[in-house]
Amino acid sequence: MGGEVVSVEVKSGNVFRAKSLQIFDQKYHSKKKIIFSGNILGKRGKTDLLPLYIAGAS
Repeated sequence: MGGEVVSVEVKSGNVFRAKSLQIFDQKYHSKKKIIFSGNILGKRGKTDLLPLYIAGAS
């Protein structure tokens, strides 16, 4: 995204304990993280929490 690495993880429900995303972020230090899950829109630190149905939107 704009020449920057964006970490993305997709979770299949309401639980979004994103261990893989954290490991990726520790290695590549992405400025932005996105978690798609069954939850509603939100933000947690530098992580955007987005509902799954948005993942297919273009």
